[in-house]
Amino acid sequence: MTQFSAILVGNESLLRHAAETLRTRGHRIAAIVTRNPELREWAQGAGLTVEDQDAPLATDAPVADWLFSVANNMCKNAYRHQAVVKEAAVHLRNGVDRVEATHGIGVDRERFRDRLDEELDKLDPDHKATFVMRFNEDMAIKEIAAVFACSEGTVKSRIFYTLKKLAERMKEFDPKTLQQHGTARTV
Repeated sequence: MTQFSAILVGNESLLRHAAETLRTRGHRIAAIVTRNPELREWAQGAGLTVEDQDAPLATDAPVADWLFSVANNMCKNAYRHQAVVKEAAVHLRNGVDRVEATHGIGVDRERFRDRLDEELDKLDPDHKATFVMRFNEDMAIKEIAAVFACSEGTVKSRIFYTLKKLAERMKEFDPKTLQQHGTARTV
């Protein structure tokens, strides 16, 4: 980290917080410029140089009030933004709309179901019915064969090729693919 010196200007307690933060990070405070008597007292007690904000500028000194004002506003905005980010992070961590996805566990089941239904609708009606009977209705191979009046081998073949087609078309749900790309983590 590069150390630097800073001149802090302001009349709010934010100035004290900024100064303490900079000092704990190893930076040097060259001066504090303020009208606030409490901040003056704190700065003098901390051994910092204090300049009066209302002191007249030398006639040959550059006028930099606008620069100090801009810097002060930027600091305020940064701290306000930081508070908003912290609040949003708490909401995101604890929010009801949060979904954990770790190695396929907790995958959005509704999305998977929609995609599965979409792909099943593209299949041959016999293959779709075989799949639904086996995996949704939990029917035995022998029972499915009786319904279709075909051999058990035909039912097994339909299930095998249906699973193969679905796996090919729905690769985004493959746990092996998820492991290759890593896992999501929370901040």
